[in-house]
Amino acid sequence: MEPLQIFTFGGLRVLRGGTPVAGLDTRKAEALLVFLACDRRRHPREVLADLFWDERSQSQAMANLRVALASLRKQLKPYLTITRESVALNPDAPVWSDVIEFEAYLSGERSASQTLLEANARKIDQAVELYQGEFLEGFSLRESQRFEAWQVQEREHLHRLAVGALHDLLS
Repeated sequence: MEPLQIFTFGGLRVLRGGTPVAGLDTRKAEALLVFLACDRRRHPREVLADLFWDERSQSQAMANLRVALASLRKQLKPYLTITRESVALNPDAPVWSDVIEFEAYLSGERSASQTLLEANARKIDQAVELYQGEFLEGFSLRESQRFEAWQVQEREHLHRLAVGALHDLLS
């Protein structure tokens, strides 16, 4: 199985085996994939429906979720674990996300004196290289206030991490 790469810094790009994934029918399907890539837990369908279609009735939101999942399944079935109750990325599939990699690089330990070890400096430098712009820059959804709020929160969190990393490199 070819690796799936999800780039979210500076916009959204999804690649499978180095080739752009085409055919995701809606922005909400793309947003759902990003959400799953950033939060690798299993999510109840009801929670996802409410996150993306918070202005719709529960039955309409669930129907819309089924359509988005059908789109994702059509293009990315082996990378997803979809059940009647929940949705997640397949933990056995080769899925790479710049957000997960960025946070992993920045999770390194510092010495007691707060001096960066050489290995940590390399990791922070790699994290800064990944940060090619704001999280999902230019990406928005209509009628998804909860997703928009999550997106803003995630953008601010990642921005703070990037600024902190640059500060650490300059210190």
